[in-house]
Amino acid sequence: MLKHPDRALCDEVTVRLVKFPDSRRPPALMRAAAAGLLALSTAVLPACGNEPGERPAIAASGPARASDAPQHTDAGPRTASAPRLAGRVEKVFDGDSFRMRLADGTVTGVRIGGIDAPERTQPFAGVSRRTLANRIEGSTVEVEARKRDPYGRVVGAVFRDGQDLGLAQIEAGLAWHFRRYAHEQPPQERRSYAEAEARARAARRGLWSHGTPQPPWEFRARRRANDR
Repeated sequence: MLKHPDRALCDEVTVRLVKFPDSRRPPALMRAAAAGLLALSTAVLPACGNEPGERPAIAASGPARASDAPQHTDAGPRTASAPRLAGRVEKVFDGDSFRMRLADGTVTGVRIGGIDAPERTQPFAGVSRRTLANRIEGSTVEVEARKRDPYGRVVGAVFRDGQDLGLAQIEAGLAWHFRRYAHEQPPQERRSYAEAEARARAARRGLWSHGTPQPPWEFRARRRANDR
């Protein structure tokens, strides 16, 4: 590990991790690039905190694990050091994920952090997806990139013209606050998301109009159990 890496080197390695993988590369080239990037990040990123002992906001995610449980319980990353990615939204897949193209032509999937929208066969899944699409499809958004998930998507807060889109989905009753990963959110964001869900639930907006809806994480767990 490098003891005192240059700040520019830290930023370059972090941004490369955010933009990787690039699906346009041949598989053999992808494997070689992944190996080189992993070696570089292992040597550089552990020492890249803004202060002694601080962890970087984004680290190499490694291969997908059978469990997607969070691996730590700290108060969350310091978003001041998280890179901001700007790009045009090409396609919205559901109420919490989409594909965007960055200015340099890189295409990446994005998962809105801190929320979980209904799965496709759940009530309000279509409404949730259409609402998000109406807000951002074809528009330029900013992603406060915090990590990559096991599927290679950038995860973080998403903004359009200053509006927090994850918060907007929760306020409309079209997504849950994803408390399982609340530790990855800054404290103020975590509180605002939790309070927005409580207000939507009390007002019976969107999915909360159906009594006690099944959270998508429970839906996915039951589906995995049935597939075994």
